[in-house]
Amino acid sequence: MSNTSGADGSGAPVAKLLQWSRSGMITGSWGPYENFESLVFSAALQTQLQKLALGFLGAQDFCAKAKLPWRRGAFVFGPGGVGKSAASRAVALLLGWQHITIPAHEVLDTPQLTRALFECARHSPSVVVLDNIDQFLTRIDETDFFDIFDLVSERSDGIFWVVTSRKPELVPKNQLVRPGRFEEAVRLTPPSADVKKKYYENHLEPFMVAALGGQPETLGASKLEHIALLESNPDLSYAHLQEMRLLIAKVIMDGDPEKLVPEFQMFCQEQVIAGDRWGSPSSQSHELEDRVRLSDPRLLMSALHITDAFKKIVEATISNATDAIKGAQSASSNSGSSS
Repeated sequence: MSNTSGADGSGAPVAKLLQWSRSGMITGSWGPYENFESLVFSAALQTQLQKLALGFLGAQDFCAKAKLPWRRGAFVFGPGGVGKSAASRAVALLLGWQHITIPAHEVLDTPQLTRALFECARHSPSVVVLDNIDQFLTRIDETDFFDIFDLVSERSDGIFWVVTSRKPELVPKNQLVRPGRFEEAVRLTPPSADVKKKYYENHLEPFMVAALGGQPETLGASKLEHIALLESNPDLSYAHLQEMRLLIAKVIMDGDPEKLVPEFQMFCQEQVIAGDRWGSPSSQSHELEDRVRLSDPRLLMSALHITDAFKKIVEATISNATDAIKGAQSASSNSGSSS
């Protein structure tokens, strides 16, 4: 898809979608649902992000006159699948700027962090995302991280810095959320019932209607049941909703439209048990807890068997070693008495 929705509305193509790696910049391609018009966020979140981005865009002259670096920072946090990366890409499209991601797994030490930040800063104007900041800080000392970031940030114009985290409790927020670093803290949560209903009507229902013959009334009571299923699970994320679109597309491609409704219903119910694509269980799932409890005795017995076997091996080894020592001592004693 060719995106032409720059912030100025000129229709000029937007800049590239990039990812920093140790071997060089990797160029990606924009997906069909990347801008705020296509994404389904809450009205409050969308307004917050748009105001933040456009306010920064309009501050260039002010920063120049005030002799301040024209930069802004946001700490975006929330559980997996709630749209942190999507939000940063939507900001880049709104500004008409390049979007560069620095994945945590690509930065293993302070020299690589320095290189990554300076190389990304040369691609201004751009939105630069340090993905999973908590993982960066497991390998890089906090003081070193912020010293390097400050060094680059204070010398870079036209950069909207973003750090993301699924585990904000592991992030030193007093050092992170400060003027000149990441001034805004943006919390993302799983979509509300209203947002899920809007997503269903915008992105799921059209697929289903098309697959069932093109008549909206063919869904009938199923639509109400689907929305009720979505609303009944507060832990469904945007990633789950996207997976539902892919599931519906699969059923359509398989040529089995009669499976559409039952497959959708089964998926909604299974997510309560299965958790998300990152392996995080649903906090509302008692059934998952019951399954774990059922498996616990078996796991415990297995562990006990292994421990018992290991204990017997150790005891046999010690016993053999003790017998050998006694034998050596006895031989030595006999040798001494014969002499």
